[in-house]
Amino acid sequence: MISHFLLIQANENIEKGIANFKSLFDEIFKLSHSTFDEIINLISDDEKHTWDIGQYIRTLAGVDGITCNTIHKIKGLEFDAVILNEMNENKIPYQKCISSNPWTYEDLSEEDIKNGRNLFYVAVSRARKHLIVLHNWKPSMFVDMIKN
Repeated sequence: MISHFLLIQANENIEKGIANFKSLFDEIFKLSHSTFDEIINLISDDEKHTWDIGQYIRTLAGVDGITCNTIHKIKGLEFDAVILNEMNENKIPYQKCISSNPWTYEDLSEEDIKNGRNLFYVAVSRARKHLIVLHNWKPSMFVDMIKN
């Protein structure tokens, strides 16, 4: 299967490239899948004329586009922009939920706080140019540190 996919030219028009992927998928798996048609229909006319299938694949793979990872997986990497989601109390540092009525969490130890601080540092230090930190109405105790 991989050898068939590798035969598709990276500089091929995105619409034609996805249609070729669809044909290969249908041939190899002996079934038709509407997802490829849905993708083609979502591509704007401008993108159809400017994007090639290689660029599309690199973007999906996170090489030239957006990646979604855990903080642990990005350690040692850098990105022009980083968006940190759910930097909330009880998430970083992590606290185990004991009860949901009312919401009650385990107490934090000094080690929990230290580990949370280290993890938060790894997360914020991955950004070269832009850092966006998203949180709910109860942000992590470390959010105030970077505000200052």
